[in-house]
Amino acid sequence: MASRLIVLDEGFPPELAGELSARGRAATTVAALGLAGAADAAVLAAVAGRGGVLVVLHDLRVRVPPAPVAHVPAAEETARRDAVHRHAAAIAAQRRASARYV
Repeated sequence: MASRLIVLDEGFPPELAGELSARGRAATTVAALGLAGAADAAVLAAVAGRGGVLVVLHDLRVRVPPAPVAHVPAAEETARRDAVHRHAAAIAAQRRASARYV
């Protein structure tokens, strides 16, 4: 399976997308897509339309997400950043409408 675009939700530092890109991963942020403050359903629809996977800190209010979702429940920014870097390959390889906790 081809690697998916990793889309970081608003709780992640924007520079993390650049770090992932520097490591060869396609990555961006919800804000860079023009979706800052948008409802979960709108963000998921946009991510699905781009063939991406959404990386979030919280559970979404959507019953069956149209795009894969990776949950990173770490409380500290350093732990969040480390988890995304460590699991980037698995995140990018998620199947459509799947959920994963890292």
